[in-house]
Amino acid sequence: MGSQLSKVDKFPSLVDTIVDRLDNAIMTGELPLGARLSEQSLAEELGVSRGPLREALRRLEGRHLIVRVHNLGARVATFSKEDISQSLVIREALEGVAARCAAETMANEEIAELEALLTTQAERVGKYESFASYHKSLKNDFHFRIIQASRNDRLIDMLLKDGFYLLRIYRYRFRLGDFPKRTPEAFSEHRAVLAAIAARNPEGAENAMRRHLRNANARLLQNFENLLPSSQDQESAPYSDRRSERHAPSIAKVRATSLGSDALGNSHPKS
Repeated sequence: MGSQLSKVDKFPSLVDTIVDRLDNAIMTGELPLGARLSEQSLAEELGVSRGPLREALRRLEGRHLIVRVHNLGARVATFSKEDISQSLVIREALEGVAARCAAETMANEEIAELEALLTTQAERVGKYESFASYHKSLKNDFHFRIIQASRNDRLIDMLLKDGFYLLRIYRYRFRLGDFPKRTPEAFSEHRAVLAAIAARNPEGAENAMRRHLRNANARLLQNFENLLPSSQDQESAPYSDRRSERHAPSIAKVRATSLGSDALGNSHPKS
């Protein structure tokens, strides 16, 4: 019995799979920022019952991707430029500390995996996919890897629960293709962070990460207005009104794919 339970535990639950589908839909814009959410419509679109859907929405609320407004129901989160700017200041400080910790605690095997990740990234980005698309999966997210490698549970909790997932969406919507010089700069900055970690240089790793985030965040804020949802997006169906569903994209049903595989390659902490 024990071995069978161990095998089952390797696969994502139905709730995990719904979270991944909705997380992806928010990131790509299928569920626009600010859109009103209807549990009934979403359950029908995904082909699931409302019980696991509600648990998935609760987790996404914990990630600050969904907010509940009294008498208005649930909406996809949206933030002002000031909100994002303040979050980015905090992110720079905390991720700098995460890089410092990673230089002290990251296993050699993890460093080798991160090196391979950057090599694959350099080969694929620009030829097969965009910088943002490559990082859409958490397993390819350079920052997520370093945060986890810090081995500091309180730091990880603060970074992943205080706007991390929302900032990933803004980063995904921010197209580096609009700033051709930024892509090689970002590659170079990632390399500098990794080099300091590999050299077991905590101060160098923190400084390199903070420098990278300052540069990246400056570009993100310059492009902020292009990321804002339109009023039409915010009210689009099937999230609020089934009568207008012809205007809305369809979210792939959860049951259309195996629950034993994660389409995004994500491995999320439950929040």
